[in-house]
Amino acid sequence: MRAEKRRSQRLAATAADPATSTEALTILARRHPSTNPKMAHNPSCPKHVLKDLATHEEARVRRAVAYNPATTAHVLRTLCQDADGTVSAAAERQLAVRHLPAYAEVSAWSPQQRETAAADPATDSETLTVLAAYDVRTRQCVAANPNTPVDVLTALSTDAKKAVRRNVALNPTTSMPALALLSGDIAPAVRLAVAEREGLAVATREGLAVATREGLAVATREGLAS
Repeated sequence: MRAEKRRSQRLAATAADPATSTEALTILARRHPSTNPKMAHNPSCPKHVLKDLATHEEARVRRAVAYNPATTAHVLRTLCQDADGTVSAAAERQLAVRHLPAYAEVSAWSPQQRETAAADPATDSETLTVLAAYDVRTRQCVAANPNTPVDVLTALSTDAKKAVRRNVALNPTTSMPALALLSGDIAPAVRLAVAEREGLAVATREGLAVATREGLAVATREGLAS
């Protein structure tokens, strides 16, 4: 069992590694479909493999394809019609930024460079707009950046990842309508982040905090009972 687990981990790491050759990724996709979730994030993933993964049964895989800078515009347009709203939103966001002058430069950056720029308050708003269409760690940084445009933060307030939505809730630039939406978020941590925001009415903060704590307590009790 341990040997099999280590083998699966090695395959997943290979599928996620941008240095893996397109030939190897093509073989992995065909012989080891369990690596698909990792491969869908890989910017070196062959376009024909991404096209196949765009019809994957799991929404998280299709969403990763939508965020992948190597995905073609044709596939993105198809994903814009996806039944899962988080997938279609991701595809629409990618298509919307590809015409921006900053896109060509950002697409040539490494993941580390994108994260660094996304977290830097000195990064210009256009670049942050482009970065908001990338991987989850980059989106987390964009969501926390006080220089991120309000409309981008509003878009990220419906992101599939709660860590991104939580950072939007904590961002001092986030608009009140977006905060109102996040105050009813499914994730208790996001609701609590809104409740802790300075500048909201005390009653609103206290009410949200109480509701969130009650929700966490219920979730804990249910988890212990299951």
